[in-house]
Parts: sequence; C-alpha cells; structure tokens
Amino acid sequence: MLKLGIAGNPVFHSKSKELFKLISKKNNIELKYLPISTFNSKSIIDFSKNFNLNGINITNPLKQSIMELLSKIDYQASNLNSVNTILFNNESMIGYNTDYFGILQTIWDNNLIFNKKKVVILGSGSAARTAAFAIRNLNANIFIWDRIEEKAKKVAEDLVVSYINDKNLIQKINEFDYIISTIPPNSKILRELKFEPHQIIIDTIYNNSYFYDKQKLYNYHFISGYNWLINQVLLSFEMFTGIHSKKEEVINEFDNYLNTKNDNFIFVGSFTDKINELLNHLASELNFKIIDTSEKFNDLIIPQGNLIHTFTNILDRILNEIHTSNDKYLIKFNNPLFYEPDILEMAKKIGEIIWLYDPLLDNNSNNELFFNNSDYSFILSEDIEESKERIVSEFERII
Repeated sequence: MLKLGIAGNPVFHSKSKELFKLISKKNNIELKYLPISTFNSKSIIDFSKNFNLNGINITNPLKQSIMELLSKIDYQASNLNSVNTILFNNESMIGYNTDYFGILQTIWDNNLIFNKKKVVILGSGSAARTAAFAIRNLNANIFIWDRIEEKAKKVAEDLVVSYINDKNLIQKINEFDYIISTIPPNSKILRELKFEPHQIIIDTIYNNSYFYDKQKLYNYHFISGYNWLINQVLLSFEMFTGIHSKKEEVINEFDNYLNTKNDNFIFVGSFTDKINELLNHLASELNFKIIDTSEKFNDLIIPQGNLIHTFTNILDRILNEIHTSNDKYLIKFNNPLFYEPDILEMAKKIGEIIWLYDPLLDNNSNNELFFNNSDYSFILSEDIEESKERIVSEFERII
C-alpha cells in the first residue's frame, strides 16, 4: 500500500484526499492519503520518515520553507521558489511543483487566449507567483495586486511584470480581460470591485468561492478552482504511482465527493494534559460538546472476554446520544483498550477520526494503527497557543 499525505495549515478542508480516493479506486491502486496539519516544515519531514511515506503534497505555509530540507529540487519548482509535491526514494527527498501544470492545463482545457490581453492577479503568494510565471510567456500584460503593496511590488519585480495598487484596481477593474484570484473569499477588496460580463475569472479557491456566488449578478465567465486542483492532483498521482489518469474519468464523479460533512469527530492519540487543554479550547471556541469514552467505559460492567461487545455497547450509547441532540461532538477515545482495528472501524459510524500526534511521544505503539485508520492528523507543536490557534482554523473550515 502506498502511504501518501498532504501537509500544511489549514489543510483539513482540502479535497485532495477525496480526489486521490476517487482516482485510486478507478485504477485499483491501494493507498492511504492523510491530511496532516502543521506549521513546521521539519515536523512533516520527520513525520514522513517515521512512517515511511512514499510521497506527500505540500500546501501553505510550507511551500517555500520546506525547500531547504530537501535533497533535490526540480527545475520548475526552483524557478517558482515553491514546492508542492515531494517524492521519497530511499534516503532522497525530491521536490516538484505541479501547480504550474495545474494552471496551464486549466488554460488549455478552456481554450483561453492571453495574447495581448490584460490580466490582474489578486494576491502575491505561491499560487499567484505560479499563475504569473505560467502566463507571462503567453504575451499577456500582467499586473499583480496584494493588500500589502510592497509584496505586490516585490513579486512584480521578480517576475518582470507590473503591479497595481488598491485605488487603481478599484477604478480600473473593468479594463481587465482576465482576473486570477488567489485570495480568500472574505477579502475586503473583493467587496469594492465591480465586474463586467466580458471578463473571465479564474479562482484558485474552490470552497465557498466569492466569484461563484456573484456570477449571476455580473454575468462574467467563471472558472472554478476545482479545475486547477484536479489538474495538479492528476499529475501528483502520476508521479506517485506512475499511472496516468484522464480528467474526464474523474471530474464527472467528483461532485459526489464534495458534499460529505460531519459534525462529530473522534480523537485518538496519547492523551496528555496538553491535549486535553487543546480539546477544551476547541470545544469552547466552536461550541462543541465533549464526550469522554473512558468515563462511559468505567460505568459499564464488562463481561469477561467480551471486549468487542462492550465497546459496541459504548458506541451504541454515543450514537443514541448524538442522534437525539442537535449539538456537535468531540469524542475522546482515550483508553488504550479502544485501539483495535475492529473498534476503530465501528467508531467511523459516529464521526471522522482525528489523530493527535505529539512528536515528543512518537513511540506510541498504536501510531501505525492511527495512521491507517485516521481521516486527518494534527501534529502538535511545543507551543500550545500555536496549536490552539491552528486547530480552530482547521475546524472552522470543515464544520
């Protein structure tokens, strides 16, 4: 079985997991693809080595910082100063960038012509740089905007394109033929822009896109970020497996994978005071209720030699409690006796499994089991306040 993942923050909302699941099913490839939340590049390299990952996708904020830890960097990734795909081969770690292919393939798929067209790119991060790099040779007139003007100037200077400030963007937005947005849907500048029917807008944000909601109002041509995502995932899959998949075989079924949501989450790991503090903070911030399965376990009389029956009883009680309530739940699986494959499989009927991984306690004998059965992993940092902020940002996107 191939062991893969995607790392960054926020990352739990990423649809890469669903895409890899769909593509691997169509190609009869057995793989595990795990979203892993971390702010720290070294932590994900150590994690990958500890669990013998074959490859991993990288998202913000790690695309630049991780480069210095790699054995080799592909030419395209080096030019973009950004890595989003890593292949592990024996002791070597090779970094690539498939985002570049993602935007180019989106252009080709939609028969877009950039020759002598005026283009504004909103944002100056790695996705914006990639988009500018990909289309600058198509003879387009490119402008970079960012809420921090100095960042826009720096990227524009690096890529030998132009930049535009807030005032000129608002006044002249109607002059642009293409708008490529890499900024969040709640960005203030978006509410100050008025668009035109002749414009083509490509959004890299594929969840809750601002432009999707406004399409009927302005009647522009909108290209969803799902196009970019699917294109770059297909290339990553080919790099990881050696198998080429056709986009048409994926895109028609992908919608079925987008609307699955869960309000209940099961936590596994080595429960410490730090983890309990983290979960209490998450529950308080996002209005979850906490169920401690150890307490329910202690309340039961355990028939000798019938542990599975006991856990089935516990899980049935939890399911009944959840189904008769409108609340959202965090469920702590904090008894080592719970960590059996059959029990974890039953637990998935209740909610998605979050593996809280503490690098300081990585000798947990159940870690391999957690990797194989979890829906997400959260790497704790030494700074509890950083972990608190990060876990809230992850759950805000998936509930």
